[in-house]
Amino acid sequence: MEKSSSSDSRTVRNLILLLESGTFLHDIGKLSRYFITSKAKDIKGLDFHGQILYIDFSLKRIPETLWKFLNVEVYELLQIDPQTLPFETDFYLIHMICAHHGCNRCLRNPPCNLKDKIEDYKIMELLKTLDHMDASNPLDSRKQGYKEVFIDRFFEMKERVEIEKLDSLRIEFYNKLNSALIEAGFGSKNFDIISFRRKLFEYLKEPFLKTLSETRLFANDITLFDHSLATSTLFKMYLSAYFRFGMPFPKNFSEVKYSFAKCYSTSKALIEEDFALSNVIIANNDFIVFPYPGLSNKKIRKGLKELINDFEVIRDPYDLFPKYKEYLLSLKVKNVEDIKEDYTYSKAIRDVKKVIYFALLKEKEELSKKLKSFTRHIRNVSNGVLKDRINFIKFLKKLVELKRLKKHLDAKPTIEEIRKFLKVHSSKEIEPQIEEYFDLITSPIRPPSPIEMSKMFLRYYRKTHSYKKVLNHFVITRPMTLGRIIAFNRIIQAKQTETLKNYPASNRPFEKDKLS
Repeated sequence: MEKSSSSDSRTVRNLILLLESGTFLHDIGKLSRYFITSKAKDIKGLDFHGQILYIDFSLKRIPETLWKFLNVEVYELLQIDPQTLPFETDFYLIHMICAHHGCNRCLRNPPCNLKDKIEDYKIMELLKTLDHMDASNPLDSRKQGYKEVFIDRFFEMKERVEIEKLDSLRIEFYNKLNSALIEAGFGSKNFDIISFRRKLFEYLKEPFLKTLSETRLFANDITLFDHSLATSTLFKMYLSAYFRFGMPFPKNFSEVKYSFAKCYSTSKALIEEDFALSNVIIANNDFIVFPYPGLSNKKIRKGLKELINDFEVIRDPYDLFPKYKEYLLSLKVKNVEDIKEDYTYSKAIRDVKKVIYFALLKEKEELSKKLKSFTRHIRNVSNGVLKDRINFIKFLKKLVELKRLKKHLDAKPTIEEIRKFLKVHSSKEIEPQIEEYFDLITSPIRPPSPIEMSKMFLRYYRKTHSYKKVLNHFVITRPMTLGRIIAFNRIIQAKQTETLKNYPASNRPFEKDKLS
């Protein structure tokens, strides 16, 4: 069979939809009593949710067609010439499940030829980065028990996870996926990836809504469905932006930035399937909303407008739910006093200031190095000013840059004031303390880069000029991650539907009174 090229827009679309399907499934191992057990309070167990398929295959639970689908190279599934692709595609979709947290718990026997190597593949790096974006960083002290695990449904009644049913739900899901693959023509040249994707989404929704991605309290409002949809949506939109606009993949969580496009005259199918841009996360009779990166870029906005007509850009996720903004901002992921013994609000504020000053010190140390380098360079350039007009222009440019650097370096607080507050001579001395702080306030299974995190604190401080707001935003308040947005919208849409059902037909609320 002749293989297609990645320059073909249809091929690119199908590739995005196929990889999105793999991302939908990346946490299928959380639809399991083993996962719930491994995260339960007072139970020490290893989390093998990434290896669930190998466990189930050994128990003969996975149908033949599904297993074959998961174990064929991506480029072969779509009959694409891998040489025309800008990233590696010689991996299987099963790798998006078993290797998205690394290969150190591999159960494949013998190990595949990509073991340890696949972690450096661009697609896997992207998945690992985006998988972390739903992290709410609750405290380990808020772990739930094994038998009593609940889904927080915001202002609705909490719902118990029926742990005893999870394994049978997963096996039933396998069988449905197997049928969907056969119906979509998998194995033939007419494999319909759009049809399969629709069925995949339809079949996973109900079982994935019945369990959690994160079981600890105050982060247990995001179901496995919400997290899977959020991660696959972020993954899809970055693939779209990469192919359409040449946007590079984010290398870490601090580079993941997106806004929301609110459209009044386009369809869900157009966004999700025809153009494979992103996924619709909010929809009603009047508009649809989907996330996309780079919406501050004129080229990207213009390109999207040509595809989907006019749209509004919403930058603050809280503005998606204006009626509920205060409520959402009041939700906490932890209380300060619970972080550690004898920890107080004033100590928490001081720690935030310490982090910000650490970031400032790192910044000023870099500026100081640049200043010395510029001073030497400007001295060399000045020697040739009288001989050469080009040297004179260079000299003026360097002089302007030198003044700019000096201005930033001398800005308050000065480098001496920062060192005095931190009681150090260099940022290296306090870096272990900063790392210890982030290990304390964030999830221990995802230790962040102290330097990158401190930069985020500093950026937010420069935006708000408030240590208190930095503390609330990064430590105390439940972050408005995409998974939480999806979860909250799902709850209020269900509430709205139920409310409308209970209204007499002649007395239903006007359109303007509907929930956003």
